[in-house]
Amino acid sequence: MLETAEQYEYTRTYIMNYIIELINKKGIRRKDDLRVIYDDLTTVGYVKDTYKLQMLLRFVNQDFNHKGTQCAVFLKDMRRWKLEHSISNTLDNFCI
Repeated sequence: MLETAEQYEYTRTYIMNYIIELINKKGIRRKDDLRVIYDDLTTVGYVKDTYKLQMLLRFVNQDFNHKGTQCAVFLKDMRRWKLEHSISNTLDNFCI
């Protein structure tokens, strides 16, 4: 589970670099979907679409470099962490 901003940023950066590696490989299909996932991580901070998250998890789970890691847990937890720690811009925040 992600607990600190450093863990979140490390996981986000790691996954973004992994997606770039997948996009640059020759035999990988669905590169457009991977680019959308990369854009989601860049703009929103997590994968918005459940289908695309499952697709990315298939890549991670099949990659022997990620055997025994909890990459899938961190990927799923990114949304929770980002939503809990996002700053809401309300009028009350400006008046304090």
